[in-house]
Amino acid sequence: MKKMIAALSAVILAAVPMTGCKKERINEKPTAGSVSDDERAEESCEEAYKRMFAANFSYDGGKICYGYMLPNIVVGELQRSGRYDEVIRIFNDSQRVYVQNISHIPEITEITGKTELTDAQLEAAQKYLVARSAEGPVYVGLDAAGIKMAEGYELRSSITDQNGNPDTDVECVVYIENDGWKIIPMSAEKLEANYHSA
Repeated sequence: MKKMIAALSAVILAAVPMTGCKKERINEKPTAGSVSDDERAEESCEEAYKRMFAANFSYDGGKICYGYMLPNIVVGELQRSGRYDEVIRIFNDSQRVYVQNISHIPEITEITGKTELTDAQLEAAQKYLVARSAEGPVYVGLDAAGIKMAEGYELRSSITDQNGNPDTDVECVVYIENDGWKIIPMSAEKLEANYHSA
């Protein structure tokens, strides 16, 4: 996974956003819009990946990003417990600072490859989502048996990074039955290596 995409994992763990040298500040205020549960359930994995990627570099993409990062049951528990709005606010504030300190909004220029995940990689994806849900700032216990994986893919793409330079990105996209696509910000190989069966 490229360093630019690592920002997503850093934000969900409430890390400090990237700073450093920048060319010019971005003047526009990129916004993410919205994606309904029905849209997320019916779109293609490529559409899900593109929406998540764009939302991650916007001022208000928290709801979209969390919808693609976590199973709906986890998002529902955050809402039920009254913590959802605060988690989204923290995410949006962090991403706003990040976007204000880069010189180019990263974008996908072309999806260059799509490989179906193996059964072992789908099982690893299930374990990843359980682990991610239990980490801060979410802290929701989740039973892996409740996550029914229908299919999944590793997508590779050409992108322009936060400095406007050509780069590449690799992400896994998995479909949960009665839920929709979820994005896992790492390659299939790394996913399987880090979340393999015991």
